[in-house]
Amino acid sequence: MSDNIRLTVSTPPHILFHETSKSIVWSVIIFLMPVTIFGIFSYGLPSMFIILSSISSSVVFEVLILKIRKKRIAIDDGSAVLTGLIIGLCMPPAIPIYIPILTSLFAIGIVKHAFGGLGQNIFNPAMAGLVFAMISWRNEMNVFTLPFIADTITSSTPLGIVKSSIVDNFGKGHLSGALSSAISGPMDFLPETNYFKMFFGFKSGYIGEASIFLIIISSIYLVYRKIIQFEISFFFIGTVCLLDF
Repeated sequence: MSDNIRLTVSTPPHILFHETSKSIVWSVIIFLMPVTIFGIFSYGLPSMFIILSSISSSVVFEVLILKIRKKRIAIDDGSAVLTGLIIGLCMPPAIPIYIPILTSLFAIGIVKHAFGGLGQNIFNPAMAGLVFAMISWRNEMNVFTLPFIADTITSSTPLGIVKSSIVDNFGKGHLSGALSSAISGPMDFLPETNYFKMFFGFKSGYIGEASIFLIIISSIYLVYRKIIQFEISFFFIGTVCLLDF
C-alpha cells in the first residue's frame, strides 16, 4: 500500500446520501410544524411560549458555547432549533417556563458540546435533556391540562387515569372489578372519551403528542423521504407495545 494514501475522518453520519445533514434537519423541523401548530391550537398561548422559549434558549446557548469554544457559529444548520423544538413539544402545556429553558441548557451545554458538538455527542441532546427534566422536576412534568379549554384545568393523561383507577380498585379490595375492567379494555375507565378523540388530539398530554394522526402523517412522509428508517421505528414501537401488553 502506498504511503501517500490519506484517510479523512469526518463526523457522523457516515452514509452516502443525496441529502445533507442541514437539509435533513430542516426537513424534520418543517414536517413537525403540523404537530406543533395543532399542539398550540389545542393548549393555547402558554404552549406557544413554552415552545418558543425552548427553541430560543437552545439557539442562544448554542451561540454562547460556540463563542466560548472559539468555534465557528453555524446555527443555520438547524440542530439547535430542532433540539429546542423537540424539547418544547415534549413539555406539558402548563409547565413553568424556566424548566424548558434549563432543559435546553442541559441538552446543548452538557449533552451536545461536552462531547464535542454536532455529530460527536453519544446521546440525542433533546432526549437526554428530557430525561434530565423528568428526574429534576418529576411533579411539574406530570401536570397536564385539558385541550380546547379557555381556563387551565388540570387533568391526567388517559393512561394515567387508567393506571390510577386500577390501582385504586386494588387498594379498595375491588379485585374482580379491577381485573374485569383491565381485561375488557381501558375505555371502561374513560367514559368521557373514546379512541377517536384520543387519536385526533382531544385528550390531555404533552404539547407534541396531542394528535397521533398528525404524528403518523409526518412520520410516513419522513419514511418516504428516507430521513427516518421504517424498521427502526416499527421495532421500537412494537417492542414497547409488546412489553406493555
